[in-house]
Amino acid sequence: MNLRTWLVGAVALVVLAVVSGQVFSQDKPTQPPSTGMPPEMQAAMEKWMQFAAPGQPHREMAKRAGIWNAAVKMWWAGPDSPPTVTTGVSEVKVILDGRFITEKFRCEMKMGDQTMGFEGFGISGYDNFKRMYTSFWVDNMGTQMILMLGSQPLGSNKLTFYGQMDEPLLGVQDRMVKSVVTLVSEDEHVFEMYDLLAGDDHKVMEITYTRAK
Repeated sequence: MNLRTWLVGAVALVVLAVVSGQVFSQDKPTQPPSTGMPPEMQAAMEKWMQFAAPGQPHREMAKRAGIWNAAVKMWWAGPDSPPTVTTGVSEVKVILDGRFITEKFRCEMKMGDQTMGFEGFGISGYDNFKRMYTSFWVDNMGTQMILMLGSQPLGSNKLTFYGQMDEPLLGVQDRMVKSVVTLVSEDEHVFEMYDLLAGDDHKVMEITYTRAK
């Protein structure tokens, strides 16, 4: 992006903020007031506001706000081996007027005879333009940021995400992974992580979330 393009975008953002006022905080886009601008610019701004407004996918995600108890299973030696089992706590919040949810997660993680504290932070959303779910994750077990894109077929209770992550111990970058979130009910959902390089069904993690009463 060159400087001229950046400046045009910045000016457009300022004009949009002044004209729309509180429009972005509403679920449904509202007709902006007359500005005396050319019709094509007015139409572009209206379309922009449609993409910016939270919709049904965002309202569904917001239902996950709250405190959750987590039952964690990890398969270090492959899905056919006995998993290590621990428990954790997750706190989910809605941010930016309903457009995203954040998750703060902590648990005890067992690796052989060692037990260490695990902490992670994620942001999830739904991109109206891409028409895909988005997920961002960081934790205290590494320095990488994991980005994933997902979808939910119509009528399905499963969200499937695909992304890449590094394996420093193996010297592997951009290893393909898949995660599946199964929405059992408003009080329970299950997260599963798969290592696609090892196989489509090579599950490495499963977390069952139960809403704390």
